[in-house]
Amino acid sequence: WSLSWSGISAINDLFSRNSYVKLVGNTPDKLSLLFNKSINNKIQLQLTSLNGQVVYTRAIGKVTEGQTESIPMAALPKGVYFVSILSKDGNFGTKISH
Repeated sequence: WSLSWSGISAINDLFSRNSYVKLVGNTPDKLSLLFNKSINNKIQLQLTSLNGQVVYTRAIGKVTEGQTESIPMAALPKGVYFVSILSKDGNFGTKISH
């Protein structure tokens, strides 16, 4: 199924399977992630283009329940990207259309 917001849509929402994070309040300028559970290890947010180029990465310390993190999207060309959350406990992500 497909979820869509103003300019950004989730094509394959793997985030919903683990319930740790969901896409919220997204606009064409930014992608917002809401963490539903605390993650006690450092995580890394990563945005990768279809050709495998990492176009955004940011290290984040521990995450608390209710925390929101945003990824700037305004400067990126329209297309399909992979949003990944990487941690020592495991990796998960989803494909989005911008």
